[in-house]
Amino acid sequence: MGGWEMIQTIGDTSATYRFTSRYILKAGQTVTTWAADAGVAASPPTDLIWKNQNSWGTGEDVKVILKNSQGE
Repeated sequence: MGGWEMIQTIGDTSATYRFTSRYILKAGQTVTTWAADAGVAASPPTDLIWKNQNSWGTGEDVKVILKNSQGE
């Protein structure tokens, strides 16, 4: 998943989390991306901290898109 992006949009506001170029998620593993204020310690590769995002936020029109390194 190196170079992939997770884009969260709430209404007209968006934020992007970028996986490092060396990030590897093995087959069968899951990953949780925590907001900075979640009070959870990072434990890669399964628990990552979104340092620039204090909260996942709320709203009626919430979208999260995962794009690979080719933008697909």
